[in-house]
Formats: sequence, C-alpha cells, structure tokens
Amino acid sequence: MRVNSKNIIENIISDFTEFAAIQKEYWKLNAIEKLSLIVSFIIIVFICLSAFFFAFAYLSVALVFVFEEMLGDFAPALFIVSGINLLIIVLIILFRKALFFSPMARLISKLMK
Repeated sequence: MRVNSKNIIENIISDFTEFAAIQKEYWKLNAIEKLSLIVSFIIIVFICLSAFFFAFAYLSVALVFVFEEMLGDFAPALFIVSGINLLIIVLIILFRKALFFSPMARLISKLMK
C-alpha cells in the first residue's frame, strides 16, 4: 500500500513538473507573438510617418512655388504655406486622441486577449 501511494505521488509530481514546463513554454511563445506584433506595428508606423513627413515637405515646397506664381512674390508664399502647415499641426494635436491614442489602445487591448 505504501509503495502504491509513493508511486501515485511521484506520478503527480512528475505530471505537475511537465505541466509547469509546458505552461512556461506556452507563456514564452505567447509573449514572443505579442512582442513581434508590437514591434512590427512600431516599424510600420515609423515607415509610414517617415513617408508622410517626406511627402509633407515636398508638398510644402511645391505649394510655395504655386503661391509664388499666383502672388508674384516669394515671402507671402512662404507665410501662407507656413500658416497651412501650422493649421495642420494644430488639427493633429486637437484630434490626437482619435488619430493616435484610440488605435493604440485597441491594438493593446486586442493583444491582451
């Protein structure tokens, strides 16, 4: 009887250690998956923002030349384009929650599930 209960306890301990090892591996894989999603999201955002800033700069220069042709002078064209750029920046700041924070919160909540 004593040998039988000893074997049962050894089996339970062996099963528990195997279960713990499998759980540890599961958590590692889960963490790696979520980390890779976050890193890929950050890389994509960085690439998109870089492309946006280059396009924004070229568009600003092009607008300066368009307004210079219309107004006949370079200085007013620069002021107009600077005002448009400032307006865009203010709109981004005002709507930053809808543009940036809400999508990030959705991504993080999706990853936590």
